[in-house]
Amino acid sequence: LMVVGVLCAGVFTLARWMADKGSEDSENMVLGVVVCIASLLCGSLNLALAGVLGETKLNVYDTVAYMAIPATLFLLPIALFWQKPVPGEWSIVFGEDRMTDWQILRGVW
Repeated sequence: LMVVGVLCAGVFTLARWMADKGSEDSENMVLGVVVCIASLLCGSLNLALAGVLGETKLNVYDTVAYMAIPATLFLLPIALFWQKPVPGEWSIVFGEDRMTDWQILRGVW
């Protein structure tokens, strides 16, 4: 039943993306789908590692520390190199239409 729900959501997203092809929302939808898929993969990895690390009787803080490093390394290239549309009035503030997360962090800091 869960697989059917995911397939129906995928068909709906594909249909909406094809209807809006060429608009800026279409590009954001593709990014959203990619992030959702990456989230599912990371969740699966988290469960697999928690199962393996749970057998070693680590406490909560150790488990969080072991998961924080791989999560940071996985997200670091996205934050440093993937340029995304700057939302709202921030494009006027920064003078750019597309920026990486790192560029935004440096501009705000």
